Amino acid sequence: KTRTFGERHPSALHTRGELGMHLARRGRLVEAEPHLRAVYDGRVEMLGQAHPDALRSLDHVALCISDQGRHGEAESLHRQAHAMCIATCGVSHPQTLTVLHNLGVDLRRQGRHVEMEPLYREALDTVLALPGTAAERILHDMGQLLHEEKLRRGPPVAAASRAPHMV
Repeated sequence: KTRTFGERHPSALHTRGELGMHLARRGRLVEAEPHLRAVYDGRVEMLGQAHPDALRSLDHVALCISDQGRHGEAESLHRQAHAMCIATCGVSHPQTLTVLHNLGVDLRRQGRHVEMEPLYREALDTVLALPGTAAERILHDMGQLLHEEKLRRGPPVAAASRAPHMV
């Protein structure tokens, strides 16, 4: 698609993002990061820094960095994405809640449970305040994320030896 449409075409960015996510899920994080960063840069260039697709791409970069153990850098990117999501999409937008969740995951990985808990409570309170159908959809999506995270972690013995979590 890159040769046909160019590197910044939405289809090329989507395909490159899928490649980056695939590599990350396979534990090939160093290979995945440049692809995920290129997708983020392309979406910022084409859509603007505050567009939900660009913010989702920034979250993917932060997750990849976190999975490499670079938690400080990942936390900074998650906080940046969260602030932009709130400003652009609002506190109850699914992307805002996803970034908030992933920030909490990064804090948990750093052992900062006291800081993590209010974030999870904020996300839950926000979801529960939504009208029925929206709340059900987001809770379902959050349940799917938790299920996928458990699958990625593998058996408890193996989880300590490999990088977890990539949404």
